[in-house]
Amino acid sequence: MMWLDYYSDSHGLYLASYDEQFHVAGLHCETFGPAEPGIGFYAIRYPFLENEETWNSGRYDGTIVHKFRDLPRLYEQAKQMGLNHLLLSGWHVDGFDHGFPIYRPDPELGTAEELAEHVQAIRRNGGHVAFYINSKLLNMKYEELTSFRDDYAVHNRTGLMKIERYGDDNLSFAVLCNGSEGWRHYLFETVRFLVDKIGADSMYFDQLGMSPPPFCFRADHNHRHDGWNIGYGQFLDQVNERFAIGSMYEGVTDIHGNKICEQLISTFFYHHSGAFPELYRYTFPDQRLIDMIYPSKKQAMRPVHVSQVSRDMIDRAFLIGCYLWMYDLENDNTFQSDPDMLNYVMKVVRLRKQWLELYGQGTFLDDTEIAHSTSGVTAKTFCFENRETIITVCSRNPESAWTIDFKPKERTVKSADLYELATDSHEGEPASNCKILSVTPLTHEGEPIMQITAASARLAFIHILYDEM
Repeated sequence: MMWLDYYSDSHGLYLASYDEQFHVAGLHCETFGPAEPGIGFYAIRYPFLENEETWNSGRYDGTIVHKFRDLPRLYEQAKQMGLNHLLLSGWHVDGFDHGFPIYRPDPELGTAEELAEHVQAIRRNGGHVAFYINSKLLNMKYEELTSFRDDYAVHNRTGLMKIERYGDDNLSFAVLCNGSEGWRHYLFETVRFLVDKIGADSMYFDQLGMSPPPFCFRADHNHRHDGWNIGYGQFLDQVNERFAIGSMYEGVTDIHGNKICEQLISTFFYHHSGAFPELYRYTFPDQRLIDMIYPSKKQAMRPVHVSQVSRDMIDRAFLIGCYLWMYDLENDNTFQSDPDMLNYVMKVVRLRKQWLELYGQGTFLDDTEIAHSTSGVTAKTFCFENRETIITVCSRNPESAWTIDFKPKERTVKSADLYELATDSHEGEPASNCKILSVTPLTHEGEPIMQITAASARLAFIHILYDEM
């Protein structure tokens, strides 16, 4: 039976093979057990090929989601959500996860001139545009890059090239060595093109801080076999010296974190198995982190257990002061298909912007200044020298009152103001009305504390101002 239907009373997912020649094929459905709720589907084909034969999956090929002419509309949509920064992936020849490293605008999406026109218009309108670049992969299918690949790929002790596979089993990528001057130059020239010719003001280097560092034994690369981290450091230094742009990369690493504007921490990977982004945030409080967030339904990009904790991950990103990463994959992953969660995340963005615009980021202290809080309430603190403190708060029981016991140390609290999520999401209105809180001096284990009480709030921040010392 070459069809299946996974359905509820109102929705369904239909998969089938329409091969009129009835070649051997398969449809597969699997679940992952109670610890990881979710379900996976895939189709199997067996295109046995002789030399120089080809096979095309036809109707299963990838599709174009947006073209360059869509950028003005996408920026306006982002502005309505309270955002002003676009990250463009799949912008280059052969698209995302295929066209590495042919980093030139894909003619199917429009011309380079058209791309530059829209990017520069967004910049003039107060927006920011970043471009995706994979920092290490070369698709093995590009015969015209054979010489480049052979010269600059990672090779092991026996001289074999390092190959990795992602996505489709037919896709193979050579891992290019960042210790080789030729590959670093290629990456640098890609950045130069996007900044000087297209008008970008930020870059995203995928895998730079995430993928395991390999050993390379190519003597003509003129580096130690364990010099992977040094090569990336040299590349980032070169970019920072030449371009006044905001750069980001996937992963977090204390080696390169001070050379970059933001690092993508991707808490969702380990949310169910002990993710603890607070550790890095506390250890390196001056480095900025970005975290991916997802809608609570109608997204196919990640397993269902990621959607089930959508609100929790949004709240956690707010609590520890992360910037938010949201996708706009219209068929796979977009908040536009989840109006309730879109409304919620818009409120969170506006509250976060209010915090930053009024007081700035502050230095993350985790919960080291929190003595106690009501059950179900999580609180984190950010300090501004000895003048002010921001306390971020999340309550699992948003309709109930809560208290936080805060350690002011030797400081005298002058005022405590609460800012909470707005009751609506109309553009242009303030995120919340400031509420003056009552602060009660107490002691906890012999240490003076200030007890802060609030009537209710799902997500909020408290601004504490101290008397001058």
